[in-house]
Amino acid sequence: MRSLVVVLLACLTGQNASGQCPVQLRQASSDATRKNVTIRYYNSSPRAVRDVQFVLTTKDKSDGGQSAIGNFSARSILHPNQERTVVFPNLGAVTLNGTLELLVKRVSFADRSTWAAPRNNACKIQFNEP
Repeated sequence: MRSLVVVLLACLTGQNASGQCPVQLRQASSDATRKNVTIRYYNSSPRAVRDVQFVLTTKDKSDGGQSAIGNFSARSILHPNQERTVVFPNLGAVTLNGTLELLVKRVSFADRSTWAAPRNNACKIQFNEP
């Protein structure tokens, strides 16, 4: 009986962890020269975050799908209920035009556990250009 309760609790916790985004995106934009990408995010989970992986995507007009045009990783401890702003150089000088979105791909916590975004990623924000 005890093992059944443990398994049930683990299943419920696993569904909750995979369904909810532990990091809330607040802002994603480039500067006026389009040389830097600025991301502002908030740790809404009860655990400390040590790494967040972001993907910048553009919508493909031909098939309606999305294509990744940039990957960014913020590696620093962010405690629960705190916000951080990070600035990344626009690596590869990708042209930032069209309909762009920033998605949270993966979150690593200080306890070494991870959260990965589901296929239908709800952890995204519209990318703002100057």
